[in-house]
Amino acid sequence: MKTLKNKVAIIVYYFAMSVFFQGCVVYHNTPVTLEQATKEVTRAKVKATTDETYRFKHIGFEDGKFYGLKKSKGEYVRIPLDSNEISKIVLQNKTWSTILTVAIPVLVLTLIIVSAAAVATVSLLAY
Repeated sequence: MKTLKNKVAIIVYYFAMSVFFQGCVVYHNTPVTLEQATKEVTRAKVKATTDETYRFKHIGFEDGKFYGLKKSKGEYVRIPLDSNEISKIVLQNKTWSTILTVAIPVLVLTLIIVSAAAVATVSLLAY
């Protein structure tokens, strides 16, 4: 019974980690300008001069003004951005975001399978 609880706990842990890392977003270290951020249609993290951090779906430019597109209550909202109030903008690193989103759940699943096989082998040798 105790072994069954351990196996169930491991499986629950795997699914929790999978859900946790589905939203994994990795950002580049190199900051970009507002103009560069509008050319790249990718997630952006904006750090304001007040040390507040904002995350946007992407940054756009329309009618001579920059805006950040953010999802709020199921709808996308345009939030105006003032270049004087921004200290740093970094863009999403799509390659590493994808690798970590896929690799970590696969690694955890592999560890679960290997540990389950090791437990099964030990329990067979005990008999």
